[in-house]
Amino acid sequence: MTRRFAAIARPLALVAVAALAAGCALVGSSSPGGESPGDVVLTTRGARTTLRGGPESVAGSVEEAFRVLDIDLTRRSVDAQGGMVEGQAGVEGVFVELSAVGTRRTDVSVRVRSPTGERWDRAAARGVLEEIRRWQGS
Repeated sequence: MTRRFAAIARPLALVAVAALAAGCALVGSSSPGGESPGDVVLTTRGARTTLRGGPESVAGSVEEAFRVLDIDLTRRSVDAQGGMVEGQAGVEGVFVELSAVGTRRTDVSVRVRSPTGERWDRAAARGVLEEIRRWQGS
């Protein structure tokens, strides 16, 4: 379970480093709302984006992404306004916060928390978010 999640997180860490080296900005240094819907933005604790569909639809994509990434679903509390989906991948906690934006879009924020070393694994959060985007697009 953890090996499969780590196998996805490691290549994504290289992509994140390459993007930073190419001059891409992190969220904190750019104005909020300046991104296009669907753009993945790294935050200080994870990654976020805005997806088409309501929170309940996006939550279904989160569950599919968890299944594919071997993340055990531990909590799901979502309604039309938003909510939270949580999972466990080995010793890492995965937190997906959903918030409705209008009637057909949802802000999605993903954080992956490690109990040791770096507390927040932004590369892993981005990997989870990319998988959610993939499922939401299908």
